[in-house]
Amino acid sequence: MTLADAENRFGTLRYVKVSEQILNTAGVEDFKHLRVNDGLSNVDFAEDELPITGTIELISYG
Repeated sequence: MTLADAENRFGTLRYVKVSEQILNTAGVEDFKHLRVNDGLSNVDFAEDELPITGTIELISYG
């Protein structure tokens, strides 16, 4: 599965698809305060850029 636009090799990293992947991860029941690139929206990227995972910070409450 890709988190970018299906019709493009480049385009937009969809915030909602990132959320979907987190919710579909085994053991995850809920989450809040999801930030992608320090924002709460889609991330546009150019043809010469690739969306990659940098740091992921997880805090468990419970």
